[in-house]
Amino acid sequence: MLDKFLQKISNSTPQQLAEQYLFEGSVHVMSENKDYEKYLALIKNDYQNAQHIAIMGSANWGVSLNPRKNLKLFDETSDIDVAIVCIDSFNRTWEELRKYHRENYYLVPYEQKEKLKRIGENVYSGFICPKWIPNRNAKCFFEYEINTNNYSNRAVAFKKVNMMYFKNIDEVIDYYIWGFKAARPK
Repeated sequence: MLDKFLQKISNSTPQQLAEQYLFEGSVHVMSENKDYEKYLALIKNDYQNAQHIAIMGSANWGVSLNPRKNLKLFDETSDIDVAIVCIDSFNRTWEELRKYHRENYYLVPYEQKEKLKRIGENVYSGFICPKWIPNRNAKCFFEYEINTNNYSNRAVAFKKVNMMYFKNIDEVIDYYIWGFKAARPK
């Protein structure tokens, strides 16, 4: 499977790959397209303003693009990454993160300030995740936890689910392009 994947990324541009996997009607983790459609419908029910929702990462294409994982094949230890293009969820999460930042930035240790700066870079790049909010009492963090627990169901073999909210389609594609670039054989 790895050889086939490497051949595919050698024969396509990173942009083509990111777009293809984002809009494809099938994913590695599910053998039936109808199961994937039902899974996405479950998520869409909670994110009705979402422009697009897709399973991404190794659950989609079968191989991790994380440089620290060294092209590890999707297996029983892998998680499920869901990309949700929803400006409402993005903005609500950003507001909660900014609220925490305004109230606590000067009170937190240096390491946490550096982490908040890195999160700010991600937001600038067009994506955010409620699990980055240090305040575990934040409403959007709580909703995120409930939703990801609901999505960790039989359809994905009860694997851990992570979600990222993207500002728009272009930002999703841009985010995944770097991984395909890094994975290309030299």
